[in-house]
Amino acid sequence: MAISSLFASAARLRSGSRRGWVAAAVVGVVLWSSGCTPRGDQDAGGAPHGEDAGEAKGKLKRLDTGRAGAPTQPAKGHAANPTPTSPKKDATPGHEQPAQQEGVAEIKNTVTLKGHTAAVYSVAFGPDGKTLASASADKTIKLWDLENNKERLTLTGHLDPLSSIAFSPDGKLLVSGAGAIRFDPGRLGEVKLWDTDTGQLLADLKGHNDGVSSVAFSSDGKTVASAGRDHLVRVWDVSAYAAK
Repeated sequence: MAISSLFASAARLRSGSRRGWVAAAVVGVVLWSSGCTPRGDQDAGGAPHGEDAGEAKGKLKRLDTGRAGAPTQPAKGHAANPTPTSPKKDATPGHEQPAQQEGVAEIKNTVTLKGHTAAVYSVAFGPDGKTLASASADKTIKLWDLENNKERLTLTGHLDPLSSIAFSPDGKLLVSGAGAIRFDPGRLGEVKLWDTDTGQLLADLKGHNDGVSSVAFSSDGKTVASAGRDHLVRVWDVSAYAAK
């Protein structure tokens, strides 16, 4: 409805009863809140003409600059947002790497060892630097010969995904922890001790009431420590196996 028509309606309502006066007041409030005033130079649709039309266009232009997606100038003292650098894609389809940071060297891997059938959560070098152990969610531990980059042994016996492994200082023993990756309140934490020459399971170190997240050997190879989701750190005497 044109603005002039609204005011005409308000005038007719004022000439009536008390209800008319109330309705006229409502119309006036609506018009006042919308910033409209009756003008004789508006057409039937309420569009302004001449100089007022130019002013209206200027107001609309200023309003448009604040709308989402409209080009805006950076605030004084601030630089415009730089164009983001596209992430660098690696050789694996569907994976992306962040852009290389300036001044930081980039080192590429020289060997890729394949054999696990699920995510690998922990790796550890043997003290001789020629053996690498890897622990996986496939519930196995693999020992790799780094001189020919081949799998040497696969250690099996864990019931839950592996979370941590560690070599003894002489490299003859390996301790492993499992159960922290998958939350299962009914499953006890697992800590196992292995012979790295044969792959034989030597001992189960029982005590954790929940998954084990980390394991470590002492510097003399006679003690093992384990950390669990049961809020406990347990220490184990494995000197009987270290002496062998």
